[in-house]
Amino acid sequence: MFRALGKKQMLTRLFLSAISLFSIVLGNDEIAGADKELAKLVQAIQSESETECEQALIELAKLGPEAFDAILATSKLLNSDSYTIRVLAVNVMASVGDKSIPVARVNLKSESALARACAIQVLGRLDAVTGSNCELLAKDKSPRVRS
Repeated sequence: MFRALGKKQMLTRLFLSAISLFSIVLGNDEIAGADKELAKLVQAIQSESETECEQALIELAKLGPEAFDAILATSKLLNSDSYTIRVLAVNVMASVGDKSIPVARVNLKSESALARACAIQVLGRLDAVTGSNCELLAKDKSPRVRS
């Protein structure tokens, strides 16, 4: 394989291979570990155990923007029957930051008044409430959302 390559191309390939090897050795174990931990937390928030879900949401909120990959699963909890779960889900979305804004805006159109009310809380905490959001919410059929 290397015989067909010129000396410059061969050195470039060796250099890129060395960089790949160093990234695997130095970083991928840490990244893989973080991904596994995040996957466990996402699995826990989908658990039927309310206590397990609450603990996982607390841990996700501590991760801040690193919890972005859990944002869709978290947003499904905005219409939970449990007030504590809803508050913790809002905390996670707010801690993720601006990347959670599109998901919160989608939830403004949810069938669930609970999800709509929580979505506006997320947007408010991120200073992302727009005039069109206010117009939409002012006309909402649920007093919980309008307040």
